[in-house]
Amino acid sequence: MQQADVPEATRIFRLAFGTFLGLPDPTRFAGDSDFVTSRWPYGAAALVAEADGQLAGSNLLTRWGSFAFFGPLTVRPDLWGRQIAQKLLAPTMDFFDRWDIAAAGLFTFPHSPKHIALYQKYGFSPRFLTPVMALPSLVSTRRRLNFRLHPKTKNRKSWPRAVKLRMQSTTASMSLRKSALFRSSRWATQS
Repeated sequence: MQQADVPEATRIFRLAFGTFLGLPDPTRFAGDSDFVTSRWPYGAAALVAEADGQLAGSNLLTRWGSFAFFGPLTVRPDLWGRQIAQKLLAPTMDFFDRWDIAAAGLFTFPHSPKHIALYQKYGFSPRFLTPVMALPSLVSTRRRLNFRLHPKTKNRKSWPRAVKLRMQSTTASMSLRKSALFRSSRWATQS
């Protein structure tokens, strides 16, 4: 990936995830978060796939000593089903083999047999479900905090109660959105 590819890779990231999740405006996925720009200059490798001279998808690889992971791996929705993800995963596995890592991982959607099957082709297997939870920042203004947490919290003394109520409702509505998949090449061969 070149720096000139980053804006289009970011657009494809938002469009692909937003489309998969069924958002009314897929390009607004992840709000002001920027998973591609923030990882591109610091990751170990960034791969792109092209179709008809245009960016079709990307994958960002990160190495932490003997452990590596990749993602987000994204493909333009109009090109889904054309094996572009596999074309990105083949060189990903080559990088992992050259790095001689002990284990590799990724996060994906556990409710998608298509995603699970794709990664199983490359030796990954489901391991852990990771809950994704949210809680508003306590640095918010008092007015915003009072409004978001509980309409009866008018003064600062009641903030801990309001935060507690919000934490309970967040925990109750927690959803398991991502599943961690792992691949261990070195451990599998050592017996």
